[in-house]
Amino acid sequence: MDGGSTRRPPDMKLVFGGGLWPLGWSVGFVERPLSETYARYRAWGLGAAFNELGQLPIVDALHQLLPFEMPYTRRLLVGTSGRWTAIFDNSRGGGDPWPPTSYLARDDAHGVVATHIPPEQPRSRQRGSTYSGRRAKPR
Repeated sequence: MDGGSTRRPPDMKLVFGGGLWPLGWSVGFVERPLSETYARYRAWGLGAAFNELGQLPIVDALHQLLPFEMPYTRRLLVGTSGRWTAIFDNSRGGGDPWPPTSYLARDDAHGVVATHIPPEQPRSRQRGSTYSGRRAKPR
């Protein structure tokens, strides 16, 4: 670690069963840049309050979702290094990104919901990911 940085060791996972579990158990991704996703989310008309967090390390941004609650009360939109936006929430169950992912991906974008499957979970109960959006198959 370098002098007080919030960087994590390279082997520590943050989501999908990582160090912030259950946060990120299920994460939505929309194939839109953050600015466009954010504008569409605001236009959705949910009557939600919005706080822009600026450029925070991902671990610091994810901590803004705490405490966990059921039903969830907060969502976090995070731009990735590519053209995708990740969607997290503060659900005690690890996340319910399907509603915003499916809404934000409709019409002209891809949307994916990825869910962590622990190795010890019986195969009969395992679920993977869900795809939404354009008729084209995911890349």
